Amino acid sequence: MKTTKLMMARIVWAALLFIEVAFGVVISLVIQDGASRMPSDTMHLLYVMNAVLLAAAAGIAFMLRSKMTQAGEDGLIDPGRYFTGTIIFLACCEGAALFGLVTVLLSGHFWPGVVVPALAMAVQVISFPVGKGVREE
Repeated sequence: MKTTKLMMARIVWAALLFIEVAFGVVISLVIQDGASRMPSDTMHLLYVMNAVLLAAAAGIAFMLRSKMTQAGEDGLIDPGRYFTGTIIFLACCEGAALFGLVTVLLSGHFWPGVVVPALAMAVQVISFPVGKGVREE
């Protein structure tokens, strides 16, 4: 059972990253002109909101995942809790990444709006579900 849940976590991990990258490619095709679509103060506010969203979401999701994936009496993690904690963590990172990509789309410029989505995707990439310490069922 461990391998099934672990494989599902890896598939979800890959799917979430694929969606973000695909959306980024679509945005790059749409905003080729670079024309600004909103005032600069509004763009700046959205960039700051996105950075705060990433910090809060990733921080809270990391703590939640750590709490959910605590080892049991036998020193191993329950596969269901591992899967659920991993999905929650990845979904929170994806929320910040997609919000940032929408901000890029609305602003009409990749820079500096692409920084936060890139950080969110980097956190997802380094959080590849390896399943270390997960109990066999």
